[in-house]
Amino acid sequence: MVEEDPQNHAMRTALQNPVLLQQILQYLPRSGPTLRLVSHFWNDLTLSLPSPILTLRPDHGNHCCNATPFHLFCIKMEPRLARSISEHAVTDYCAHSSGRLTASGVSKLLHVSGQFGRFIENFSVTCEDEGYIATLYEILQNCCPNLKRLKITFMTTGMANSDEESNNYADSRPCTLDKLTSITIQDVTDYPSVSKVTQWILNSAPNLTHLSYEGDRVPDLGKNGSIKRLKLEMDCGGVSEIQGANYIRGPGPG
Repeated sequence: MVEEDPQNHAMRTALQNPVLLQQILQYLPRSGPTLRLVSHFWNDLTLSLPSPILTLRPDHGNHCCNATPFHLFCIKMEPRLARSISEHAVTDYCAHSSGRLTASGVSKLLHVSGQFGRFIENFSVTCEDEGYIATLYEILQNCCPNLKRLKITFMTTGMANSDEESNNYADSRPCTLDKLTSITIQDVTDYPSVSKVTQWILNSAPNLTHLSYEGDRVPDLGKNGSIKRLKLEMDCGGVSEIQGANYIRGPGPG
């Protein structure tokens, strides 16, 4: 019987140890889909890493304006693929109407969030239309109890008439996302309605520790007393507003 080389034995032992393999997989310069193909064991560990290395892209592929193929994919989808979701269906890259693109994108997000919401940890979305704002409220309110990281980009394309609807949502639908600790918001609209959405999201994250905000309106962080890292990017008017505002307030007495 041929004895196994000690170095190979040590390597094989490490690759069969879930704890050690998880550490190794986080530093391998390979994509998540490639790692999943190695074996069932590697596939399971790849999907179970503390920080997801795979991102589900509902907008990706040749069916940007047809939600049905994605809905069918979700029927047999491994639930842990929904740990990280990114939807950035921007109209500049689609030949169809913006309304059709929005309807498809919203349908995909509602479907996957409704089916796999408890698995979602990372959520990234570009809101080009007021339809996305209503969808965002529904998802955050009802579907993502374990959400940890949220990234939103607000575009001006279809937001001009969103003031009244988004204000109604912000006023009537309080939300609490206890596990949400990181928020990144880029607001290029300068619309009061979008600022109200931003404020509603911040108020929904009492345990927020990391915030990156780009926009022209200073958010009120009075309900975010646990922030450790704060990044603000705004024009000179916004800077002067920061200097004159007591916008970071700790919890009140009692």
